[in-house]
Amino acid sequence: MTAAADGDGMTEPHSDEGPEDYRETLAAGFRAVLFPALPRILSQLNRDRDSPTFGCFDRNYWHYKIRDFPSAILQQGMLVLDALSRYDHEDNPLRERPIVREWIDGAMHFWAGQQLRSGAFNEYYPYEEGYPPTAFSLNAVTLVFRNRGFPTPEGPIRAAIQRACNWLLEHPEREALNQEAAGLAALALAGVADHEIGQGDDAFAPAPGKDLSAHHGADGAPGEDGAPIGRQIHRVASVVPRIIVA
Repeated sequence: MTAAADGDGMTEPHSDEGPEDYRETLAAGFRAVLFPALPRILSQLNRDRDSPTFGCFDRNYWHYKIRDFPSAILQQGMLVLDALSRYDHEDNPLRERPIVREWIDGAMHFWAGQQLRSGAFNEYYPYEEGYPPTAFSLNAVTLVFRNRGFPTPEGPIRAAIQRACNWLLEHPEREALNQEAAGLAALALAGVADHEIGQGDDAFAPAPGKDLSAHHGADGAPGEDGAPIGRQIHRVASVVPRIIVA
């Protein structure tokens, strides 16, 4: 640890860690939070293969039965399982456990089964056709397929992806840019995963950079006045997969 002088001559400590050391320090911090919380995360998922709600992440629906329908946005929990299933660390309780893939597959099948005829999904009330549950849940599904090397989805999941893509293309979100970013990232990943989804790869690349930049000022500041920093970070993080696969 060394010290650096600021403009007032004061010194502040900073780390001599290189990029690799920094990433490991960050990963250790995530492990300290995530691993102890994993049992609670798993308890949100219905892991009973014989249950009609197998794969559902909305415990209020499948277990407590205080909701009449599941919130599709909660299916993003599959990304936690996907990340841990690929994370090689001796303290990772899900490392090298084939059943985790079954849980993820169950989550995707349950997601597909909850889709409305329009292609959208619900979050807060029946027949909502919400943009967030459609965009974020589709983004989760397409990220799982990206991490698996883009295999061909099974029939029901493939059809659900196509319908969700079509709905997002017909219902652009102009007021909440973090939601639009998630939708655009999902569309781009779906196009890369299978050119036959929708109308081909070009249909899933509606100039996302142009669409998002139109909402920023000349100084690059986002057009959402007062939007929380977390929302701004999420918008940037959502666009990264689009940049990577372009």
